[in-house]
Amino acid sequence: MRIAVPTNDHISLAEDIFQARGIMVYMIEENRIRSRLFRYFQFKKFIQQDGLLKLQVRRFAEFLHKCDWLVVGKMQDGLDEIAREAEVRVRLTKYRLLSEIQEELIHLNTIDHVYIKKVPR
Repeated sequence: MRIAVPTNDHISLAEDIFQARGIMVYMIEENRIRSRLFRYFQFKKFIQQDGLLKLQVRRFAEFLHKCDWLVVGKMQDGLDEIAREAEVRVRLTKYRLLSEIQEELIHLNTIDHVYIKKVPR
């Protein structure tokens, strides 16, 4: 299972996914974090240029399509649409530090409910 978490500093959850420096992806297997990788996505560079922003959002959705979950602190405008397009489930968390979120990530591997269901294209 792959779980994406937006972050600016590899330590804490980004408050705004569209202002995040990138996404930390955790690979969960056998109820353990097996590995993690960081992927840069800097939307703030593209906010002023609509065409480039749309391209970046499409790339972001394609990247998320490889993940099972996206963990965020709050839902934001446009995020539900990206999640549906990427067919990724969204989990809201109260935690702010990635070290605090890790137990929750492992738990996501064992639960059945979703906030946004994956919908086939």
